[in-house]
Amino acid sequence: MTHFDVFEIPPSFFPDQASIRANYYALSRLYHPDLQGASSETTESEMLKKSSELNNAYKVLGSFELLVPYVLRLEGILNEEEKASVSPLFLMEMMDVNESLMEAKMEEDHERIASIAMEVTEIQEQIKTDWTNLCRRYDQNHDKALLEQIKDYYLRNKYINRLKEQLGT
Repeated sequence: MTHFDVFEIPPSFFPDQASIRANYYALSRLYHPDLQGASSETTESEMLKKSSELNNAYKVLGSFELLVPYVLRLEGILNEEEKASVSPLFLMEMMDVNESLMEAKMEEDHERIASIAMEVTEIQEQIKTDWTNLCRRYDQNHDKALLEQIKDYYLRNKYINRLKEQLGT
């Protein structure tokens, strides 16, 4: 059962959050062990399991950054075991940024480091804009060809997040 099945909605990068929230509260009352009458240990265990699944589904469907890899895994595009890599062009761009960052750190040039941090933030904002647009296009027509591009932007964003950790931002 997928997280989408839990809420009886079709897979989407932008599911209807109001519908999910309403279903979440209704299902929470239904599955919460404390709200059910005294019952067998098996039933309580099942309720705890369903409640945990519900909470996890709600968390993933409510977070774009968690939802994207989830959908990509559902569609067989992202595999935890494969060594996924971003496009070579992006890596070339990031190599320049990394070199500048290393030089600035060696020179202890805090102003330059701050400038690089702003540049990285701008790159990430553009990635998120492009990524979001691709996801919206996918939701409109479920063109499977877009999923590889969405995966690339997801991986780019992960790369940028690691770079921002190095920058302390």
